[in-house]
Amino acid sequence: QLMAPRVPTLGEAVTQHDDGPIVGACLDEVHANPVGVDETFAYEIEAVRCGGGGHARILVGGVRLCPANDAYHQPHMERIVIVMAMGAEAAPLLDRLGAVPIAATEPLSFAWHRAVRLGCEVIVAVNGRDARHDVDTIGTQPAALNSFLVAARHRPDLLVTAGTAGGWARSGGCIGDVYLSADRFVYHDRRIALPGYDTYGVGSYPAVRADALARVLGFKRGIVTTGNSLDENDDDRRMIEASGARVKDMEAAAVAWVGELLDVPVLAVKAITDLVDSHAGTVEQFEANLAMASRRLCDALVAVVDWCAPRSVADLGGPTS
Repeated sequence: QLMAPRVPTLGEAVTQHDDGPIVGACLDEVHANPVGVDETFAYEIEAVRCGGGGHARILVGGVRLCPANDAYHQPHMERIVIVMAMGAEAAPLLDRLGAVPIAATEPLSFAWHRAVRLGCEVIVAVNGRDARHDVDTIGTQPAALNSFLVAARHRPDLLVTAGTAGGWARSGGCIGDVYLSADRFVYHDRRIALPGYDTYGVGSYPAVRADALARVLGFKRGIVTTGNSLDENDDDRRMIEASGARVKDMEAAAVAWVGELLDVPVLAVKAITDLVDSHAGTVEQFEANLAMASRRLCDALVAVVDWCAPRSVADLGGPTS
């Protein structure tokens, strides 16, 4: 029976030449062929007679040739932390990853789970349920606290704020679209009309550059704006228009603030449940599309992890010139 080949790790003796095979301890015979995925030199690895016969193909990203010694070099992330607010959003991902619960911080509601994918540890930190109201702990306060505790304890290479969100038809958004963050994270409901405090209120926390990631996976990109209300009022609307945001959520800027404090790069992955400028109500759209968007989000997050795991954070942005 054909067994899927395991991706060779950095600890294994693997060598590569331009016109020759890769030889790895876990594979009988392996060939590498450039597939031109992007500028980071992704390769398609074909394992022959692996596990008793047949062929299997996997895509290994971030494989780089080192001309000085022809050595196999694979920049990689050791750990990615994904912070999510709602159990319904997280459930498909936890199931797909086969993630298992790990200790969080008592008596807080946070539920942390661990999986390993392509040699990268993935921690999914869900905000959990509010004990008094029996609802998901959505919004900036639990997002900031959960993010700080999990990132301080596990020290990830990349901190991902993931979930469903609103978008705008005027910006080309559609229900079910997946967006990656671009440039910065802002707030639209922190209005502080005092010198210095006005810009503090907006936040403008940096988003990791992810041009190559978005291009290869086919995701849209946009500034993410955060507020603690599901809807928006006229003041929110003016701040959103001023920022040029294309995605509206209730957690991302808080996670990005933590990332800036801890010097951890932050990426948002958001699936659109509702269009803010639609004639349909936000609540009705959200409830109708949550399950579908959560599945889209799961697919997107798995693709993001698989693309990021064998690369460095710098590879997400692609060439700088």
